Amino acid sequence: MVVVLADRRDEATVRVLELLNALGTDFFHIHEADKICIDRIDAANAEFCISVNQEVRFNLAKCLVWNRHSFILKQGILNTVEGNCNTSHLRNFLHNEAIILTEYIITSLRSSSLFGWQVSASVNKLLVVSLAQDLGFNVPETVVVGNANAIDWNVHHVTKSISEIYQIIDEQSMSTNFTYSINPSELGQVEQFFPSLLQKRVSKVGDVRLFVFRDLFYASLIVTDNGELDYRQNYNLTSTRFLPYEIDKATQAKVYRLLKKLDLDGGSVDFMLDSKGKLWFLEVNPEGQFGFMEYHCGYDIAKQIALKITEHVS
Repeated sequence: MVVVLADRRDEATVRVLELLNALGTDFFHIHEADKICIDRIDAANAEFCISVNQEVRFNLAKCLVWNRHSFILKQGILNTVEGNCNTSHLRNFLHNEAIILTEYIITSLRSSSLFGWQVSASVNKLLVVSLAQDLGFNVPETVVVGNANAIDWNVHHVTKSISEIYQIIDEQSMSTNFTYSINPSELGQVEQFFPSLLQKRVSKVGDVRLFVFRDLFYASLIVTDNGELDYRQNYNLTSTRFLPYEIDKATQAKVYRLLKKLDLDGGSVDFMLDSKGKLWFLEVNPEGQFGFMEYHCGYDIAKQIALKITEHVS
């Protein structure tokens, strides 16, 4: 039995499930609206027993679990007490309890049958940059500053969030913190500010997105006609091209070493490509999307994931 923890709104993952069904692979999909009761956990006896919506029961230690979206398990646990938490203090407490419990379950299952080792949808960007440097990746000069006087304005910098992308949505508009170029005039008379991540700007010809699922490895070169600093900003299909791209074996090996150090068995890895063909490391996303790579580059990623899962349970 395959237990899939995945957001039902993710179209690429839904395609994998459709292919699993076509292959005759027995699976059960747990999504964000399901209620997950932890019936019993006894790691010493390999018992990680759950029930879903008071109907279906599994011992996760006896299943192949595809942890596609790490929030599903936590959300399912919290769904069982929805409406019974009368105070924000109680909700916060139970939220923290669910985080620790989810981390414990996922970490414990790694030694058996688990695809998707991540306990969170994100990793610490600053730690990842340091690890990438240690492994010999080309990494743009990276600093964190909170004082305008500590910035070398002779260097052209870009800034991005230290954490993940954050969206502010209201009735009138939506704002997203993409990667932006900065200059002294934008700070005005401000000397001290909240610590911000700066990187030396690299003159690039495009971005390279890698998607890794165990030993499956795919890459796409993303090029914009107008040379956008961040292709996600002002994104449209008429000015953005996604092309199949081949990564050299040495870089592939370093990517796998980086993922291993991060306790990941897959995800997306982002680079920039400069005019000399040099790749510059940017970041890792443990739950990166692969649907757009399939669509634009003709890759059969969903099929290969389905085959990999089916092969593992055969």
